[in-house]
Amino acid sequence: MRKITVAAKGVLAGILMVFICAGLLEASSQIYFGALAVRNQATSSMMVLLEWGPVEGSVPEDISSFNIYRKVGSGNYEIIGQVDSGLVSEAQLQTFFDEPGEERQKEEIINWLAAAYPDDNPGPGNFAGILHSILDPADPKHNPMQAHFLSRYSRDVARSQGLAWLDRSGVPAGNVSYMITGILNNQSETGPLGRVAVDASTETILPAPQNFRQVLVSRCSVLRRQIDHGRIHLNWEVPTTPEEMPSRILIYGYDIYRLEKPVSGACPVFDFRTSVSPEVVKINRNPVVASGNTSEEGLDSYQAIDEGDFLQSGTALEPGTTYCYYLAARDLAGGYSATAGPVEMTVPDLEGPVMPWGVEARREMVTDPQTQEIHPRLTLVWDQVNNINYLKEYGASKNICGSSTKEVCYVYPDESCQTGKPVCVDLNVQDYLVFRFDSFEEASKWGGADSDNDLWPDEVEDLDGADKCDPDSHPLGILCDQGSSPPCDPPVSLPGVLAARIPQNDSSHIRVLDTGKKLMFFRDPAPQPDNQVYWYRVAARDPSGNLGIMSPPIRAVLWDRSQPEVNGAELEVYNCTFEASFVGGTGCPGPGILSIVDETGQAVEFGIFESCGDGEEGYLKPVYRGKLIEGKRELGNVNPDDELYSYCTPAMDPCGSYTVSFYGKNGRLLAVLENQHWTLCSSRVGCVTLKWNCGYLPVGLTTTGVGMVHYPLMPVRICVPLEAGQMARVYQEMNGKMSPIATLRSAASQTLCSELGIETIVSDTPCFAVRVFSKNSVGSAMYRFPCITIAQMKQGGGPAAPLIESVVPVGDVHNPAFKITWGCQSEGLAAFVLSGVADGAPVLDTFWDPEPDAETRQFSRIFPLDPGEVNKKWCFKVEAVNKALQVSSWSAGKCGVWGQETSSAYLKWPHVSDLPAGEDISAFSSPVPGVQITAFVLNGEKIPAVVLSEDLGPDLQAFLDPESDVCEYVIGTCIGDSPCSLGSQAWQHSHFQCQVCGLVKSWNRVGDFVVYRQEEGRDFVQVSPLVDDIYCHGEIGTTGVDVEDPLVAIVQLKENDGQHAVVGGGESWPTNGDLQSSLEGTGRYDGARMIFLDFYPVAQGSRVRYKIVKVGSGSREPEAVYTSNWIRIPAIDAGSEPAQ
Repeated sequence: MRKITVAAKGVLAGILMVFICAGLLEASSQIYFGALAVRNQATSSMMVLLEWGPVEGSVPEDISSFNIYRKVGSGNYEIIGQVDSGLVSEAQLQTFFDEPGEERQKEEIINWLAAAYPDDNPGPGNFAGILHSILDPADPKHNPMQAHFLSRYSRDVARSQGLAWLDRSGVPAGNVSYMITGILNNQSETGPLGRVAVDASTETILPAPQNFRQVLVSRCSVLRRQIDHGRIHLNWEVPTTPEEMPSRILIYGYDIYRLEKPVSGACPVFDFRTSVSPEVVKINRNPVVASGNTSEEGLDSYQAIDEGDFLQSGTALEPGTTYCYYLAARDLAGGYSATAGPVEMTVPDLEGPVMPWGVEARREMVTDPQTQEIHPRLTLVWDQVNNINYLKEYGASKNICGSSTKEVCYVYPDESCQTGKPVCVDLNVQDYLVFRFDSFEEASKWGGADSDNDLWPDEVEDLDGADKCDPDSHPLGILCDQGSSPPCDPPVSLPGVLAARIPQNDSSHIRVLDTGKKLMFFRDPAPQPDNQVYWYRVAARDPSGNLGIMSPPIRAVLWDRSQPEVNGAELEVYNCTFEASFVGGTGCPGPGILSIVDETGQAVEFGIFESCGDGEEGYLKPVYRGKLIEGKRELGNVNPDDELYSYCTPAMDPCGSYTVSFYGKNGRLLAVLENQHWTLCSSRVGCVTLKWNCGYLPVGLTTTGVGMVHYPLMPVRICVPLEAGQMARVYQEMNGKMSPIATLRSAASQTLCSELGIETIVSDTPCFAVRVFSKNSVGSAMYRFPCITIAQMKQGGGPAAPLIESVVPVGDVHNPAFKITWGCQSEGLAAFVLSGVADGAPVLDTFWDPEPDAETRQFSRIFPLDPGEVNKKWCFKVEAVNKALQVSSWSAGKCGVWGQETSSAYLKWPHVSDLPAGEDISAFSSPVPGVQITAFVLNGEKIPAVVLSEDLGPDLQAFLDPESDVCEYVIGTCIGDSPCSLGSQAWQHSHFQCQVCGLVKSWNRVGDFVVYRQEEGRDFVQVSPLVDDIYCHGEIGTTGVDVEDPLVAIVQLKENDGQHAVVGGGESWPTNGDLQSSLEGTGRYDGARMIFLDFYPVAQGSRVRYKIVKVGSGSREPEAVYTSNWIRIPAIDAGSEPAQ
């Protein structure tokens, strides 16, 4: 809010002290004495006003009155009057103001009283009484400071206080001298207390104040700019030299005038001695009292301030506007000195405009005017800073007091413009500065204080060693000159982060919406569609060069929208082919010349061929063709009984190069052994074996039709090369459409593979495809792989199902794993498939050619875990595959938990779902009728507990009466403050001579639960596992059962000789008395309860309460929360031990 404020420096007493220092008084160091020639406004005759007063304190008490002497020319002093020291009567005071020529004095004093004492309604009829009360030390309304002020303000007040004399008649023209003496209490007269001479032929005119000027007090300080902004600080020289002191004595204060309208041409000249022009306005209500000269610079380097008055007079000081100022000293007679001025002064504009709002970044497609090509461009858009946009954006929440193109003034809704303190928002914008940064950190650090308005923040200039108070001293940046857009004249070095300067009224950067709203925009040519992220900030600047607050950093980027391609993607199937291999005699001993072995179970026949000739001349000559018996065949020595006899007799290895072929059913060729050089007819050669050769094979993109066969023992694998930030999506054809089934994301340039288990494949002849997406989610065309065929595994007739022997955690916390061991027939096995599952889909592990342990003949496999998969229940099963690809049934499952120890003192707090409104059960409530979730402390054991059941007395009496033959029982008993016990057995032990385990569990009326405990001032901690059963077991050979749960007990609570078994109440409901009476009993059956025992460590003397979370027996999800009362854990006596 702007309002007129005229600040005066110092107090009047300072003036009086200077008089003494200047040595002006000729006869006393306690009294000053001055004279002014004035004209009587009623009679036009000349008068001389004489005023005196004490330099400090008051007139000496031993002076009862003063004698006034006058001398004309060179004549002698003659007494012309006597003035009593002290205040005159109210009637005499009235007389002084009623004298002819004192009308102005009366008017001014009544106006002053009206402003100072409005409740007294001062006027011509009562002002004298009000004034006399202020001046009278004996009156409750007396104000010494006001009395002193008024004596200088009004000559008639000074006369009423015995401090002035008005020589009203017979004043001769020319030089007249006056002298003052004092009359002491003993009626003796002092020597002269002061002398003064005055020219009585004309009015005394004080000279104009010197060096009247405008000053800035903030210097180079952003924090102090508020002091100068929108204000005129005025200063002038106060007379201080000995020659100037007579004038100073006669000066009461100063009045400052301002031309109301802004300057349009030269300032007019005024002389306020004759009249005050109606064109000017006095900015000070009371004269400015200046006690002395100010400092040259700093916060106290001014005599007065003009802030204007926007709301009441409409004379707001508009920052940047020039006004004419005038200064006149006011003498003791109420007249003006010569006028100082006019002086042109410009209202400082040191605040920047409001922060731009609505800043956002957009991607826009722009046509190049030269090439007509369309390119993406990054465009910043924000609301133009003007009063219309500001009121639309923010006006609804404010009471608007004034609005112009340069500012909007408002108060908050609960205030009024007349009584509140309006806030004015600067909307005077010349241009906008757009700053571009490469990172958020850089954008966040830029800005802040800029003391010299050179666009370089002070912090940046300090680090560079530049002068933050000199606009010509700054770091090296980009040169802005007349060739820049917009140009800089004179040239200046600007920060490199400055992207643009946008003029407020540049139509090429303005968009007008259909609603008439104006938007500013800047299309940045620097960013390219390369995914480079930039951060922008926008600030408004006014015509004075003041930069407003920067907008918050705005993230902007031109994403690369070019379409990626799929390069080098492969579909890999797991396929098994036949392979014939040879091992020489030393590596494969046998009884005959050659052993033929089929390990696949698929071969029926074999053939041996002699390879003769080379190249096109070569041919294969049949040597022998035979059948395999149970997958084997031995070819013996050469004699008439041997199978090679017919070949070896006529010629002994004529060619020496042989090969072997294997045939399946229907004569299908399975595999051919590469040529081997053997001495077939004379000695042991070795073994030829038919084996499976299984592995992943790629399916080329150019393959067509239903192609390669995939064996479902392993997943289908799709591998895609990706660049950093790219993503691949794998599709499978379903119902004639390609549907996504897997996603691959790459943080670096690499090839990633997706493995698709048989459970995700929906067809025997599936078709797959892949698309690659850029980091900006632009997708490639769909690349389809050839369809494949899924081999059908043979069911029935296969191996027996394996039997898992053990699941054992192995490894450490960094490399956790399970070792799974199982037994199975070992003959004819080709592979095992191990399945492990925890939370989601099973993880399959297939391995071929398994070898059992040499001693145990068991198979085993290490199943590695991710460290994040520990502390979970893992379940495993195994199936076997023989060499005919026949699959067994799955084994029975076996589970295990890889437990990772924790060093935490608290167990994990599980998530508890919020209960519906009205379902939350507050403290001491009953989850079911008759059950109070009540906490207490077992007195004898000093163990805190929570009640889980209602009174079990009726059940015990009805069904378990020991006096009948129904069932004998013994339950733990706690009597008074003695330890709870059952002879030699632990007191938690309860025995029943009948099968009551089902009934015992029903006594727990809460259900499955987890218990949490809260110490006062701390969070809840878990003090129990999930309690979903109560340990109740039978005895061998009997019908009895024992209840021996480590956390839940059945106990009878009894009072004994005034000592209670139950303590801990009284902190809140229930009180000790209520607690004891509700839980303890004196009879055989009453007082029996099922309780939860809290063995978790707790500080003695602490105040605790419990929260029981009921868990659904099927869902294992929290269903309800019950809160107990607060209890106090008692201190354990020294030397005693708590029961366990």
